[in-house]
Amino acid sequence: MGAALYARAVAEPVALETGTQKNAEEFVRKVLENAKKERDKIDSRRRVAQRASMVAAAFTTLAVVLGLLITSGPETKHASIVLTAQGAEAFRVLCGTQTNLVHGQLDMVSLESEFLNVRLDIPQCANRELHLARSDVIEVVTSK
Repeated sequence: MGAALYARAVAEPVALETGTQKNAEEFVRKVLENAKKERDKIDSRRRVAQRASMVAAAFTTLAVVLGLLITSGPETKHASIVLTAQGAEAFRVLCGTQTNLVHGQLDMVSLESEFLNVRLDIPQCANRELHLARSDVIEVVTSK
């Protein structure tokens, strides 16, 4: 948009007064008047183009900043996780409950890492995020 306005500012013709002048002095005066009118008109169009470009730059900056600040959180799915005996013991120490089956919201990206990130559903560890070592996990079952 700004580029189109800049192109218009300098490329679109400006209507000027023409005609026969009585002498050289009148001719020079008319040329200088027309040059001033043309310059003023182009400057006016250029200012509009500059404002449009500044608005576009501000919106672009805002979009970039918002894109950096607003991220979709990690994709999570409800999951049931079966723990090894060692994993169940670690879970007991952390949450005070002996079990080898835990339920919670699993960060799906963590399935590809050494630790599974799970926000547990059980009351003893409600809203607590655990990082379960892969070696402590037998199986993971997620809901659709």
